[in-house]
Amino acid sequence: MDNSYDEAVAIVCDNVGNVYVTGVSYRDNNGYEYATIKYNSAGIEQWVQRYNDLNHSSSYASSIAVDNEGNVYVTGNIISDS
Repeated sequence: MDNSYDEAVAIVCDNVGNVYVTGVSYRDNNGYEYATIKYNSAGIEQWVQRYNDLNHSSSYASSIAVDNEGNVYVTGNIISDS
């Protein structure tokens, strides 16, 4: 896998000290996609989630929020490659 480009664009903490970072990542033939990572309060990675629409357009995360129940919300833009 060629992860030749990664850029963090937004960060948020929840009410127990976990940190969430979202941004854009280039991934092989899938192009640009959202990449969101959760770290616990000790800075240890807990999970990584990626998103690209079904048409493999370029997807760019721009904002992140976490509610009081720990639900994570990421928004951004999708640009058609066609």
